Amino acid sequence: MILILLVIDQLVKFLTVHYKPSIDVFGDFLRLEYVENTGTIFGLFTGNNFTFIIISFVVCIILGIFIGKFVSKKSFKEKCYTLVLAGGIGNLIDRVIRGFVVDYVSMKWVGIFNLSDVYIIVGVILVIIVECRELFTDDDKKKRNYIDE
Repeated sequence: MILILLVIDQLVKFLTVHYKPSIDVFGDFLRLEYVENTGTIFGLFTGNNFTFIIISFVVCIILGIFIGKFVSKKSFKEKCYTLVLAGGIGNLIDRVIRGFVVDYVSMKWVGIFNLSDVYIIVGVILVIIVECRELFTDDDKKKRNYIDE
């Protein structure tokens, strides 16, 4: 799954770099626009590419180890964490190869981002939901066991 996500991400970024779009999709609310981002998600903290290479590399390694050791294989939770990892690796590839992250989706009030950012955000939201659901389910089981005793 991770390889497919990375191929799609890098293909879209390749096309974005090649064509450098500047297209209004829905007026100024949604635009396709080529931007070279040396910061983080939504262009925050620009000019720190090397720092973010190191941070991204370390986080990706730790997340990969965590997924391999502590997350059930072929589970929905694994897919959620894999989205986050794929997004991190996708942007890390950009930083290392290009010296910046290719962003291309611009939304009014949100900022500019790319598919890797979407992977990360959707993955994190899903991880939070899954982990909270497990936490509350486990708490309910513990409460029921305590009452039954």
